[in-house]
Formats: sequence, C-alpha cells, structure tokens
Amino acid sequence: MKIIKHSDLDFEANVRAVVGRADLDLVVHDTTVREILKQIKERGDAALLEFTRRFDQYDLSAEEIRVTRGEIDEARNKVSDEEVDALRQAAENIREFHEHQNQQPWEYEKNGVLLGQNIRPLETAGIYVPGGKASYPSSVLMNAIPAKVAGVEKVVM
Repeated sequence: MKIIKHSDLDFEANVRAVVGRADLDLVVHDTTVREILKQIKERGDAALLEFTRRFDQYDLSAEEIRVTRGEIDEARNKVSDEEVDALRQAAENIREFHEHQNQQPWEYEKNGVLLGQNIRPLETAGIYVPGGKASYPSSVLMNAIPAKVAGVEKVVM
C-alpha cells in the first residue's frame, strides 16, 4: 500500500490519482464481466482456462482444475503446524465476525400493506482465488467463510 504524506513534493498529484479512481467508467467493466460470464456459461472450462491464461498469466490445463487429495496432502506437508493453527484461528475469527452480520427475515403490516424483507442464501457462490505468484490463503478464507455463514450450500473456487 502506498502511503501518501502531506509533506511529499508530489502530494497533490498522488491525491488526484487516488481520488480519480472513483471516476472510472464502470459500464466498460460491466460489459467485460458480462461477456466473460457468458463465455464461461457457453464454453465452460475451455473459457475458464482461456481467461486464466489471459488475466492471471497462468497456464492451467483441464486436468489441473480440480485439486486431487494427493495434492492437498502434499501441500499440507509443506506448511508448519504453527501456520495451520494461524489459519484455523483466522478462520474462526472470520466466522465469528460474519455470524454477527446474519440478518433475519422480518415483516410488518401498515395500512393494509405487508412490508418486509426475506433473506435467502444463494445455492452456489463462485469465488475468485488468485493463482500463480499471487496465491493467498486469506483470499479463500475471506470469501468462502462469509458465504458459508450466510448459508450458501456450495462454494466453488
């Protein structure tokens, strides 16, 4: 994270650069995202692999999409018990925090009109997990755990 200090000679330019981010034309990105989703829906894994190469610069094959039990065991053996404990503690902290965000459905009647809010989780949620050189377990924890707490049945990475 870049720290901008008021005493920096380029302070004003740095502030303008950060504030200018809010002026991005999100319609352009919306169109791109919709096209990506359309391609993945139509072409499945072939499109997914293509976009992984394009955006993550990571060449993945169809066979490598699903992680095998052996790969999971091998990865676990590369991590110390202390790191596993830290991830478990982080997961518990994230779960506990998001449990406080859970909302309940509510309703009331006013002037003969029933008003309210119904809260239902999605059946399936897809989460993005950076691969290649930028792989962070925290990305999985911070995306998957809130989804599960909210009641999402299936989380796909």
